[in-house]
Amino acid sequence: MDLIQKLQPQIEKIKTINHGLGFEMSCNLEVANLCAIVARGCHGNWLELGTGTGLSTLFLAEVLEAGRLDTVDVNEEYSKAAQSVIGPKQGLQFIVKDGGDFLSSCRPQAYNFVFADAWPGKYSHLHLVLNTLVVGGLYFIDDLLPQSNWPNHHQLKVDALLSFFNQLDSFAISHLHWGSGCAVITKLKEDTFATELIEREDYKFLFSEETF
Repeated sequence: MDLIQKLQPQIEKIKTINHGLGFEMSCNLEVANLCAIVARGCHGNWLELGTGTGLSTLFLAEVLEAGRLDTVDVNEEYSKAAQSVIGPKQGLQFIVKDGGDFLSSCRPQAYNFVFADAWPGKYSHLHLVLNTLVVGGLYFIDDLLPQSNWPNHHQLKVDALLSFFNQLDSFAISHLHWGSGCAVITKLKEDTFATELIEREDYKFLFSEETF
C-alpha cells in the first residue's frame, strides 16, 4: 500500500488549510510516511508531540489498529484544523496543552512509540519524554538537517542532542541524513542518565523546563 497515494485527498486539504493559516511547519511528507511505517511495528500506545495541522497525525492515525494515539499541541486552532481533516477515529485523542505540561503529567513507560516534533520532548523536557517510553520502545525525531526557519545557533542544539544519545549505553540511535533529517532511537534499558552528562553545560538545556 502506498500511504501517500491513499491519503492524497486529505493531504491536499491540509495543504489548503496551511495556506490559509500561513502555517509552514508541517512535517516533511516522506518523513511522515516513514514515521507511520516505523510506528506500525510498535504495538501499544503512541504519543505525538506537535500535532500542527495534522499531516503526520494523518499518517499515524491511518496505521493505528489497536492501542491509543495521543497527539498534543499547544495551539487550539491548529489542533481543530487537524481534527477537521482526520475526523474521529478509535483510539485517537487530540490534546490541546503545552507539551512540557503534558509530559510532566505522564506516568513512566506509558508509550511504546513517541514522535517528538515540537520543542518540548526534543529540546527541552527530554528526561520526561524518555521516561514515558517503555523499554524496547521507539523515539522518533525529525528536522535534524538545516531548515530555513531555524533560530540562531540551533545547529548547536541539534548537535548536542545527537551527541547525548550517542554517548548513552541505554539507547541505540540510527541517524538518517534523509528528508528533513530524522533519527530513530530505541530504549534498551531504564536509565536515570549519567550524572556527568546531565551536568554538562552544553546538555543542560535538554533537561530544562524552558521551551526556548
